[in-house]
Amino acid sequence: MIFCLWIRGLSAYSIDLPRYLTYKSPDIWYGFRQVELMVQNFPHYAWFDPMTAYPSGKTIGWGPLMPLISSGICLLLGLTTRFELMYVASWIPPIFAALTVPVVYLIGQRLWDYKVGLVASGLVTLLSTVYFVDTSFGYFDHHCVETLFSTLFCLMYMATVSYAKKHHTSFKQDRKLAGMFFILAAITAVSYFLGYTNMPIILIFGLIVAVYTFFQSILDVQNNNSIRYLTYSNLAVFSLILVMMAAFGIKHAGLALQQYGIAQILAIVFILLETIVFFGLVHYFGTNKRNFYILTILVVFVSLLVLYLFNDGRFFSELVAFFSQGSGTSTISELKGWSIERAFNSIYFGIVLGFIGFIILLREISKKFRTDHLFFCVWTLIIFFATVSHYRYEYYFVINVSLLAGVGIVSSIQIGLDYLNLKSGNFSKLFGQKELDTTPAQEKEEKGTKKTARTKGKKPKKPEKTQVRSNKQIFGLIIISIILVMTAYTVAAAIQKDIAYSTLPGLRLDPNWVDSMEWVSEHTPDPGVEYLTIYEQDGFEYPSQSYGILSWWDYGHYITFIGKRIPVTNPFQDNLRGPRGAASFFLTDSEDDATRALDRLGGRYVITDTSLATEKYSAIVEWADPEGDVVEYKRSFFRETAEGSRQLNVEMEPYFQTSLVRLHNFDGSMVVPDKIILLEYYTENRGGMIYPMIVNAWLLTPQEADEALAQYIPRSETDVLRAGQYLYPLKEQPAMRHFRLVHESPGNATDLLIHDMSGIESIPAVKIFETVPGARVKGEGTLELEIMTNTGRTFTYRQESVGGEFIAPYATVDNPYEVVAVGKYRIIETGKEFDVSDDDVISGRVVEI
Repeated sequence: MIFCLWIRGLSAYSIDLPRYLTYKSPDIWYGFRQVELMVQNFPHYAWFDPMTAYPSGKTIGWGPLMPLISSGICLLLGLTTRFELMYVASWIPPIFAALTVPVVYLIGQRLWDYKVGLVASGLVTLLSTVYFVDTSFGYFDHHCVETLFSTLFCLMYMATVSYAKKHHTSFKQDRKLAGMFFILAAITAVSYFLGYTNMPIILIFGLIVAVYTFFQSILDVQNNNSIRYLTYSNLAVFSLILVMMAAFGIKHAGLALQQYGIAQILAIVFILLETIVFFGLVHYFGTNKRNFYILTILVVFVSLLVLYLFNDGRFFSELVAFFSQGSGTSTISELKGWSIERAFNSIYFGIVLGFIGFIILLREISKKFRTDHLFFCVWTLIIFFATVSHYRYEYYFVINVSLLAGVGIVSSIQIGLDYLNLKSGNFSKLFGQKELDTTPAQEKEEKGTKKTARTKGKKPKKPEKTQVRSNKQIFGLIIISIILVMTAYTVAAAIQKDIAYSTLPGLRLDPNWVDSMEWVSEHTPDPGVEYLTIYEQDGFEYPSQSYGILSWWDYGHYITFIGKRIPVTNPFQDNLRGPRGAASFFLTDSEDDATRALDRLGGRYVITDTSLATEKYSAIVEWADPEGDVVEYKRSFFRETAEGSRQLNVEMEPYFQTSLVRLHNFDGSMVVPDKIILLEYYTENRGGMIYPMIVNAWLLTPQEADEALAQYIPRSETDVLRAGQYLYPLKEQPAMRHFRLVHESPGNATDLLIHDMSGIESIPAVKIFETVPGARVKGEGTLELEIMTNTGRTFTYRQESVGGEFIAPYATVDNPYEVVAVGKYRIIETGKEFDVSDDDVISGRVVEI
């Protein structure tokens, strides 16, 4: 436990909480928000939060347990300032990880022996990059609580069932035995309930019990055993859970399994009904196995049919979604599938050792059936399939793989020792040494006399087959050596990676986002919602001065916690999907559509960053339209070089027409292309994958590109493509007339995934735009204005007139922001100059010149 706490606390040395330089994972920032809110309103919990998901607010689907524990400790210690409570909360995950270690030991001891418990508790301290990061200092996420209480529930459930199986026939006669059973059942129920008050996802362990009950009942019928013990266990545990859940109350309307609604209670009722139905089937039809199996199949079919039809199939769909990929999930890192490569990089040979342990466990079940072993197998398989679908569930599966690896290591070494004809701890025979004989001389003489008497008249034994014994010993040495090497490699690699991840800069929040959010907190208008007040959803209305800030969903919690403003979308993916969501705003190809979308979403500010225009662009396309294809916007080509294949990314015309690119890449200004890529390429099939391979690539002016295309003689195997670059569109792009840059981050995005020929090395990482009506100015031609940003960068904002009118988004007089105009607006064709006040811009006033 101490080592577990120490290694997870190493990240404290590289985290700077007063500067918000901790993990960038979005959920931890909302966790800090919840603790801060609860410290001010203890012990009340905010089930509704108007500080996110503008313009509706958000019904919170997380439970109160983790912020309740954290805020309680903060109040107890008197540490209630923002950075003090962040520090206290940051220690909660390592503490819960340390508390999980003895629980794993007890499960290992129960399943096998104390040696497996020791090995498993050591492995769970180190294995799984996901689990290690999730339980490190600073990573204030609810996963650590999920892991502890789900594991404790499984331990206590196995103990309860085993105890009931051993003593259930004596419960009526012996009240002490019955009392101990109810104590075990109560601890089991409380473990589940605590997990439930943390996150509703604990229901997956109810599913594990339901599946286990099904198989256990069938096996007991097959072996002519009663399932009364299982009935007692399930009824006692889940009746108590049902009572506690009813006392906790229904917090959400509807029948969603992922919320604190009636669906969770119905699921527990289903487990109770399943138990009663199987008890009835076994009691009345257990002796007639044929009828029992027919009725069992019928019950399962009817249950699945009801589940499928209930609530228009949403119940069933939510259950299936837990084990499958849905629309948009491929763009969320933690919801991606679990590949072999990802598994090995996280758990190393623990996967192999765990598989060995699983085979050994199955063999043990076939030889000597135990309820613990069957439950553990069901638990392992269900969590395994969940992890394969969404690798985030490694924080559950690490428990199973550590225990299985413990079984694999201990059992394999014992098998090796058996081949060596050794008992554990007796290694003298291994090296051909004689053991020290401490037998008294008289005893030796007596034994010798008895042995002589026994062997009189018998034929002497044949010489031992030393060659066979030698081969077995070699095989035993090989087994032990392989297991020890895999174990040593796994432990060493895990420690090395855990220490590296404790200080990995890539996991920390980008200081550019910290700067931008602090600017938002200090320089944007108060939305009129009290940040530290708990509001009830019923009857809540936003004040008239309220507004939302539109950015990508990853950044919503930064806006709420650091910026103390209200994001439109967030890591809950509110207001994100489809043609009316935030994703579609970024892809709109006309400013009129963009402003209408922003008005509909209640957004006043738009925040962009470079990753949205590069590596996250495909995610925007998928969230806007699941059927959309990023190839319409961006394409990748490959070129063979002396160093191997190199990738060249190019952008197509629709990419440059989107609001995101026109704002972030071009600062909202009109852009006239001066460079175009001309590619000559062919397609090559490599292992069933089509790769566009570059023959030639030229960076040309538009006129040169037109001339080259006119002279190009096509060949059957090649084609030619005109493509743009990150800052160089294929065609002229009009200005955004209702958006003005008000702040940009001081640092640049230096890790651009552009891979183009434009020579761009960096661009401001984060930009903040305000949407404004704009001052209306009559005129014809091209308008320009020199702009200097808060970082000292300068650019020229240009705009062509539309219908004999300009719309000026920047103020040259009384500008409230640090992004300022350098001089006056100027109409290029006439040379006429004029000023525009901020009041003109905000009110949309007509300015006479």
